[in-house]
Amino acid sequence: ESEVEPEPEAESEPVPHVGSSPLARPRPGPASQSGDQTEPLEDPDAGSETMPVPGREHEPVTEERPAPGTPPAPLSRPEPGPSLGSGLDANPNAGLDNPHIGFDLGLGGQRRPWLREGIEIRVGLATLLGWDDRPGEIPRLGPVLPEVAREVVAAQYRGAEWRFAIVDDEGYLVLGGVTRQRPRPVAGLPPPGRCRGGIVELQLTAELLDHLARHPLVAGGAWARVIADLADQFARRDHLLAQLDTRPDDRFARGALARHIQIRDRTCVHPGCMRPAACCDMDHVEDYVRGGLTIRINIGPECGLHHPYKDRGWRLTQPEPGIFRWVSPLGRIYVTRGEPVMPPLPKPRPRPTQPDQNSPLPLCDDSILPPTTSLTPGPEPEPPPQHDADDSDPPPF
Repeated sequence: ESEVEPEPEAESEPVPHVGSSPLARPRPGPASQSGDQTEPLEDPDAGSETMPVPGREHEPVTEERPAPGTPPAPLSRPEPGPSLGSGLDANPNAGLDNPHIGFDLGLGGQRRPWLREGIEIRVGLATLLGWDDRPGEIPRLGPVLPEVAREVVAAQYRGAEWRFAIVDDEGYLVLGGVTRQRPRPVAGLPPPGRCRGGIVELQLTAELLDHLARHPLVAGGAWARVIADLADQFARRDHLLAQLDTRPDDRFARGALARHIQIRDRTCVHPGCMRPAACCDMDHVEDYVRGGLTIRINIGPECGLHHPYKDRGWRLTQPEPGIFRWVSPLGRIYVTRGEPVMPPLPKPRPRPTQPDQNSPLPLCDDSILPPTTSLTPGPEPEPPPQHDADDSDPPPF
């Protein structure tokens, strides 16, 4: 009987003991077959409290390695330092030295290290000069107090587009454009703000502009550069308006022409539609594919709802710039014109110079109902007739 030789047992890899270096492994070669001789590699942690970081040997980590089973230490919050405008640091003055960061003046002139988003604000130039308290207007929001309008304009000193609208006595546009001039900052007041985007529209009449250009105090005031620029552009208004029609072959109205149409018409030109002109299409009254020109008298804002009406039986013409004549499929005629850019305010009622002390002041001059009682005593009424005591007539008397 032949004896079966037992198969040689496979040598198992040595299991490292607890506390031994995990970098120790069997050394390949003949020496590893004679026993479990292993040659431990050099442990960088042995006898040293630093652990090298790959690629950053010059910055050793000096923290001690925690023992096995020790919970990680809580992360410590870094000390507040300078920031580049995140606005979330614990230091409220972080980033104020960066010239590319604006400051919000909307909260009483408080400086905040972030750029605010600009809005569109419309305000009269006389209101900004402090000559009157005419309310401002934020499109799609409504009127605002003059104090609020002044603060918003100061907060959008840089970064916003400054427009102007010079109107006639009825408030309709004569010339609209853009000015690059800004009022001079006043010493002792908070610095003007900076924003991202936005529109500031200065409104004034041609009569007021002529008065401001000749006023001796305005010539050396903070708004002298702005008023001088507006007066110069208004003196060249015929040339500037003619430049709007120098590209009649363009497919779309852009730039100065589109801005002029938006200021002139304000809303969609269809009867009863109040969609803002900035949200409408610059439509050709006579279609471009049929030879219509891209000029002031052939462009009008129309919203997405009323833009296709010309293809559904409606007819549209523009006899004068800004006046639109619609003819419905039933033959009804509607003539529309945009709202006044700067509607004139009613004149205030003069107060009585020398009121009569004896007569009480009326609550309202324009009374709707006549007075029911007289303030002066009238004649005493006659007493009722007395009946005889022996009157025996049965009722009715």
